[in-house]
Amino acid sequence: MKKIIKIFLAIIIIPLLILIRIISPIILIRFHPINSQRLGHFLSNVEIYLCEKKFFKRRKIIIDLNFFNFDRTAKKQICNFQVGLMIKRKLNILPTKLIYPFFYFNSFFKDKEKFIAKNFYSDRDAHGLFDQYKNNFEFTKDEEERGQELLRGLGIKKGDKFICLNVRDSAFLESYFSNKDFSYHQYRNWDIANFQLAIEELINKNYFVIRVGKKSYSKLNLQSKKYIDLNNNFDDDFLDIYLGAKCDFCITTQSGFDSIPYVFRRPILYLTVPISHFHISSKRYLLATKHHFLKGNKISLNSLLKKNLFHFNYNKEFEENDLELKELSQTEILNLTIDMLNILNDKINIDAERDKQNLFWKNFLESNKNIKKTKNLHVVSEAIFAPSLYKKMISDV
Repeated sequence: MKKIIKIFLAIIIIPLLILIRIISPIILIRFHPINSQRLGHFLSNVEIYLCEKKFFKRRKIIIDLNFFNFDRTAKKQICNFQVGLMIKRKLNILPTKLIYPFFYFNSFFKDKEKFIAKNFYSDRDAHGLFDQYKNNFEFTKDEEERGQELLRGLGIKKGDKFICLNVRDSAFLESYFSNKDFSYHQYRNWDIANFQLAIEELINKNYFVIRVGKKSYSKLNLQSKKYIDLNNNFDDDFLDIYLGAKCDFCITTQSGFDSIPYVFRRPILYLTVPISHFHISSKRYLLATKHHFLKGNKISLNSLLKKNLFHFNYNKEFEENDLELKELSQTEILNLTIDMLNILNDKINIDAERDKQNLFWKNFLESNKNIKKTKNLHVVSEAIFAPSLYKKMISDV
């Protein structure tokens, strides 16, 4: 039966796809699949898509047919309904059942890429557009009132400072995508226990610290009204977005949540592996990573670049190249947090620090250009590596 339906659809749709190609010199019609299952792509890709439409002026008439593209076997096809609502305010979203068959049959044409709308670099703000344009998503008056009410429910009054802490482990993916094996990137997981000193320092500085995320395996036994762990307790799509959009800054080990402060232009301390995934386009970003050991010996980040060992995406690749990753200590993460506070309080001059690190970033950009899968990923480079770890991790620069 499925085969008969597919043949029937092909008879109807393929002639229309040919017509779309005939008129493309005058009007270009493209299919725009929006990944609605992974928050990092759902929100970030659309924001970058909207910014790129402003930045790259096109002479031709272009009509994009936007639709939410998802795996129908997943438990949740729209990962965050608040994001879906906000996207629908900015884009005309067409029914997936209507547009997906066109998108599917388009894939059989050799020139298929021409008729797919996509960002130049997926969820990366490679051209630094987030610093050129204000964010495209806003809360309504009612949503602002609701958000403030939720903050008060957490004990956070108007004017109180709070940060979002996003510490990645495998619980979310294993829960929401149980039919897929994501163990290949367990190297990206971090231990929440190593963040305790940093959390205590932030509390001493009168910040609320909110651990965000849907699911986690580990908890921190820290008794303070200013430490709020939402993992496994709250499942509120709106609250996630409101917190990420309004926080004073975010500390993240890089997973879907940090797309929210990213899109809403909040300062972010990124603890990122692999280093090829560094977000480097804005001065709002402070960067760090795990310690790297090659055949049991500590290796600097600059040596990683020289040896072309900085861009692996799978556990197997690290193992095959005798590369081991070790998490930062509590003290090191505390010092990174102090770095971030010093930057926000103008105690660290970003431009002066960037000049000190210039050689490393020059090597970083050059190395990225030489890797096919990350070629020209970074166009604008403004972020800095955390000063407290710079000499320790990049010793031969």
